[in-house]
Amino acid sequence: MSPTIFEKNWIVNHKFAYGIRLKNRQKYLLLWKKPKKNEMVLITDPITNKIAIKKIFAIPGEKFKQIEKNKICIHDLNFKIDENILKKNTKKIPKDHYLVIGENKQISLDSRDYGFIKIDNILGKIIYYF
Repeated sequence: MSPTIFEKNWIVNHKFAYGIRLKNRQKYLLLWKKPKKNEMVLITDPITNKIAIKKIFAIPGEKFKQIEKNKICIHDLNFKIDENILKKNTKKIPKDHYLVIGENKQISLDSRDYGFIKIDNILGKIIYYF
């Protein structure tokens, strides 16, 4: 799959789409909506700590299949997941956790590399790009 948004594109991010967060806080103060599957979102990448654009691939409550000690499969894609989270869960994505993917799956750093992201890592919803 080729990217939807390219390097020189401009994006419009709706930072209040899901709730209110203060700039110096790493979490939502008030949450009124949850991200939906296939929405394009702006996140804080858990590995690089940089801002990245990703697509919501799986949402809380979705079922997955565990294929190895720390690997799951959902919708024919494999993801590395923290073993501690897998022990607490009964084969469903935990509350307030999401799997995200990059549009260019072959080279993108995403949930296949770092596992679940918390809703607090989601900075807003991409509502327009040009």
